[in-house]
Amino acid sequence: MGKMLMWFVLGVTAFLKPAWAEMKVEVRPDREEPVYKCGETATFAINVSEDGQAVTKGNVTVVFTVNGRRRISQQIVALGPERAAASASLGEPGFLLCEASIRVNGALGSGRAVAAFDPESLPPAAIMPDDFNAFWAAGRERVDAIPMDVQLAALPEYSDDRQESFKISLANIDNTRIYGYLSVPRGTPPYPAIVSVPGVGVGEPSGPNREYASAGSLSLYMGVHTHDLGLPREEYDKLRAGPLAAYSHIGAPDRERYFFRRAILGIDRAVRYLMSRPDWDRKHLVYNGNSQGGGVGLMLAGLNPAFTAVAATVPSLCEHNAQRLNRGANGVQLLVHAPEDRKEEYAKMADYFDAVNFARKIRCPVVMSVGFLDTSCPPWSVYPAYKVIQAPKRIFPGYQSGHGMSRSLREFLHPWLEGQLGRADPVPPTAE
Repeated sequence: MGKMLMWFVLGVTAFLKPAWAEMKVEVRPDREEPVYKCGETATFAINVSEDGQAVTKGNVTVVFTVNGRRRISQQIVALGPERAAASASLGEPGFLLCEASIRVNGALGSGRAVAAFDPESLPPAAIMPDDFNAFWAAGRERVDAIPMDVQLAALPEYSDDRQESFKISLANIDNTRIYGYLSVPRGTPPYPAIVSVPGVGVGEPSGPNREYASAGSLSLYMGVHTHDLGLPREEYDKLRAGPLAAYSHIGAPDRERYFFRRAILGIDRAVRYLMSRPDWDRKHLVYNGNSQGGGVGLMLAGLNPAFTAVAATVPSLCEHNAQRLNRGANGVQLLVHAPEDRKEEYAKMADYFDAVNFARKIRCPVVMSVGFLDTSCPPWSVYPAYKVIQAPKRIFPGYQSGHGMSRSLREFLHPWLEGQLGRADPVPPTAE
């Protein structure tokens, strides 16, 4: 009886194991840097393992999709002693997504990889409105008609013997204010200046970018919202769950009331205040931001030609109208969630707030990055913005990365920013 019970327990354990098993499907393109010319073939190797042991029996379903939307083929690939593989090609610029999935003993595993085909030639879906410049000029005029009412509040807890930090707010359109942090070096002016905007979210920023001020630069860190900084946590929770739950859609499709119109005009006003300060050196005005902050940086530099350099890491707010060219949406998904009977209105409005259209106007050096596996700011949204920039530029692709900064960019960015701020030898790309 004891042996029977033991075998019963072992049998049940073996039967349940697939539910606990770690399935891993690894998909790898045949190039370390998976960038191809149109018409070439990309081959993806597929390895399947369960609890660290190679799986050599079974069929893998492989789906190839272009630019996150258009499926071009589905293949069934048999596993065997040798590595399984699947191939596909693109005849036009774009991104080929290879997704492989398999079910083994009831456990489902999947993996993905991306290959690019002439990515820097990918045309934008964004269309420049005829009155784009007039629309934003009118917005600036509206802001300028309001007294600036700059309010600075010292922050001793963020200040030290190298820099002094402040909360800053300025009057903005629609009876609102724009809020942020300003950090000022304790030294001998004038100073270069750097501007940043945080990534997407609702809540207390991590604090002033004091490291820039400690090294000798004016540092302006602006939020996109209308609420003050330093609120109790529960207040941010209420905002996040309530009126700001989907803030990137607020006001659409009315271009006069859209969320980012107020945000961009307010931050632009804060930048122009920074430029009016007697302690700015009037030579170096640099921007550094990622995700939402990266997209806002492209917008600000397109709006204000005084910027001398921009770093935009995995920038969002690009290619809102990607569906025009049968591509997948960006993380904002402005058109995805638009009511069916108003999609044309949303599409028309979106072009006024597409970072691609601002990028067309940038004339200072730009550094960008892109993650091939990024689903928030997918590569088919980032590369069109890079393509239209008519200035010295460089892009850092993360071939196996998602929404984050690649190691190569991390190593490059600090020396480049220091050079653009005039505190070190310049590193290309630099102004022509």
